[in-house]
Amino acid sequence: MFTRSSKVDKKKADTPITICREVSGAPSIISVGVHIMGDLDSPGELQLDGIIHGNVRCSALILGESGEVEGQIVADSITIRGRVEGELTGNTIRLEKSANVIGNILHQTISIEAGARIRGKLIHMDDSQHPCALKSVSESECADNAQYATRKLEPSSH
Repeated sequence: MFTRSSKVDKKKADTPITICREVSGAPSIISVGVHIMGDLDSPGELQLDGIIHGNVRCSALILGESGEVEGQIVADSITIRGRVEGELTGNTIRLEKSANVIGNILHQTISIEAGARIRGKLIHMDDSQHPCALKSVSESECADNAQYATRKLEPSSH
């Protein structure tokens, strides 16, 4: 029933196995009751129902009604149903009726439902002004870009 292993089989058993992990299509989920102190960086989609005290960078973020972020959010697609205290930077931003945002919003496309609360500036960015959405850039480059866009939108004093 059982056979004795040969030397070849033993060599195969001693060879380390390399596992390649690909980014799955399923979002990463931070549940209600989870508190994270620090920055969060994800290559995929993130669904956040907990609380993060730090910056968030991902390809897509869905912030649930119980979710909170105190820090900068950078993503290609952002949907906010909860509370954010910090700057949002994204290509497509959707603020639903339960959203409460304290901070500037840098966007290419924005949708705001009736009832959403915003305390900050809405800054439209075109392609040439938008280096932050998915590229790896420093916070100072993003801040410089936001200041440039803000200056450009302010009326001149002539």
